[in-house]
Formats: sequence, structure tokens, C-alpha cells
Amino acid sequence: MKIVADSAIPFLRGVLEPFAEVRYLPGADISAADVRDADALVIRTRTRCGAALLGGSRVRMIATATIGFDHIDTAWCAAHGIEVSTAAGCNARGVLQWVGAVLADLSRRQGWQPAQRTLGIVGVGHVGSLVQRYAEAWGFRVLCCDPPREERERCARLLAEFEGVSVRERTGIGQCRDYFGRDDARQVLDPTLLLTAEDYRPLFIPGIAPAETIHCYLFRAGSAVRREIGRTAAARELEIVRMTDRTNESEGKMPGIGQWLSALHDARYVVTDSFHACAFCILFHKPFAVYINRRRGSARIRSLLEQFGLEGRIASPGKPLAQTLDAPIDWEAVERTLEERRADSRGFLALHLQEAPPLSAAAGE
Repeated sequence: MKIVADSAIPFLRGVLEPFAEVRYLPGADISAADVRDADALVIRTRTRCGAALLGGSRVRMIATATIGFDHIDTAWCAAHGIEVSTAAGCNARGVLQWVGAVLADLSRRQGWQPAQRTLGIVGVGHVGSLVQRYAEAWGFRVLCCDPPREERERCARLLAEFEGVSVRERTGIGQCRDYFGRDDARQVLDPTLLLTAEDYRPLFIPGIAPAETIHCYLFRAGSAVRREIGRTAAARELEIVRMTDRTNESEGKMPGIGQWLSALHDARYVVTDSFHACAFCILFHKPFAVYINRRRGSARIRSLLEQFGLEGRIASPGKPLAQTLDAPIDWEAVERTLEERRADSRGFLALHLQEAPPLSAAAGE
């Protein structure tokens, strides 16, 4: 493993060397060439992390020795499978000491005691909660204002009323644990995958698109993606069918569900940035390629593909589309996983869903 680290981070030298090859550079001087073959970065705010720095690199982890992450394009990192970790709370005790010193100085010069004053704290995170605890111990009346925390706590109280909590994305398990105190959240299949391909067949409206097509269901497609799709279709003498394309609606149309399912099922290939298009390609055993839509995020699509070992279906502008579309898929293995996941998901429902009481009983009659 190779790590590029900001040379100004104190006490870092010697910590990572037993596990990796570490190169120390001034944070503001770290360049794309420096990180191209690095696996991870350890940085501060002086290093701006985004496409300009990370594009084409093999970086998969960024650890920033800061509380915030304004210097990191987190959406771009998420879309390219790069984990970002901050040092939230690292300065909390330093801030506490400074606040305590200021309050002590004001108390001495103005001649008041903490019990005679009210302290308002806006933001009760790592720093605010620590200041709150000490200020109350010192005798202050403390008023706190933190709407995001209040909303999280309200959601946590509501979630606590449920016997079971399920999530679709793997990342949701950690979010339920970290934000809402539920460490029992369980990943289940998206409901569309609980049915089989045959269950959807009665909805089909055939004849919407010819079979020799590349079905494009893209909400956002840049010019590079469009050109690559065009080249692939021309090389294989395939027609391009755009069922929807939000960046150029004049070339697309919004289909009904029967039309949409039929076009997916009948196409030779599917190119998409949609979670549910991927799900139905899996159901219909359809060769597909998926482009990550930065605005819509990558977590749900990556989580879906990882369950079936299909991470290789993710396409990128620098990779030939044909290479992704032609990559073989072991559909038997996919079906085995699908049946296992269906059984697990249905088991969750059976465990936690109970028959609703009659309306008369619910009304107290």
C-alpha cells in the first residue's frame, strides 16, 4: 500500500510506516502526479481533493485531519468509490479550554458567578456537547440550539417504536447505527427484486422497441458518454432507443411502466444510470452497463451490484463501453444469490410483520 501524507501533520511520521509506504509532501504541493499510484491520502485543508487531483488515480481512501471537509468534493469521491474519513471532534477539548479561559476571564473582570449567567450554545456536536457538560458543572444555566441534532433525535425516537428496521443500501446500516442508535438494521432487497421476471411479464406492452437496440435509460449523459454509445451502436449496427434523457428531452420520451419493462426486456443491451433499470436488467438477465450519476449518488447502485458480484458493470468515460457490455455474467450464480437474498428478505418481513387487528378493534369498539 502507498500513502501520500501532508508533511505538516504533527506526530504522524512513524505511525503508518509499519503498514505502508508513506511519502510526505507539503499539503498545498500535492499534485495529480504525486497521487496517481497512491492507495490513500492523509491530508489537511490545504489539499483540494476532486477530479483534478484524483482523476485517473487508484486512490480509494482519504483521511483528513480536519473536522470539516469543504476541501473535498465528496460527491465526486462517492461516485468513484473513494471513502472519506474526517477527524470530527479532534479539536473539541482545545476549544473547551479556550471557552473556559474566556468565561473565567470575563467572570473575574466583570465580577459575576456562573450561576448568575445563562450560556447559549448553537450546535451541540462534538464541541458543543463537551462545552455544555462542563458549563453545567461550572454552574451556568445552559440553553442549546441544534436543529439538525433535534431532528435526528426525533427520528431516533420514532425508529425506536419499530420492532425491525430494514435498509436497501449497505451504507444504511451504519447510518441507522450512527445517527439513530439502531444497531440492528438489516439490509434487504429492493421490493422490485422480490418478484421474478415472470411475475412482470403480464405488464409488458410488446413492440415498443426492436430487439436489435441499445436501450438508453439515462437521466444525465455527458457528451463523452453520448459519443461512446453512438460509436458502440454504429460498430454493431444497433439502433439507439432513448426512453428518457433528462439532459435532452427532445430525443427521449417518458414511457409507461409496460413500455419501459418491455423495452428493457427486448433490447440487446441496456445502458443506464438508474438503480431500478439495473435491478430489472438483473431480473431479465440482460447485458448492461451503468454510468454513475454524481447528482443521484453511487451508494445504492454500488450496493446493489456488490450483492451479485456485478461491480464490473460500472462504466466510465475512459473505458470502452463495449468492454463493459461484453463482459460475461454468470447468470446462474446471480440467480442463486437472488434466491438467497429473497429468502432472507422475506424472512425479515415474516418475522416483523403481524396481521393487522380488525378495524373495529383498532377503533376501540
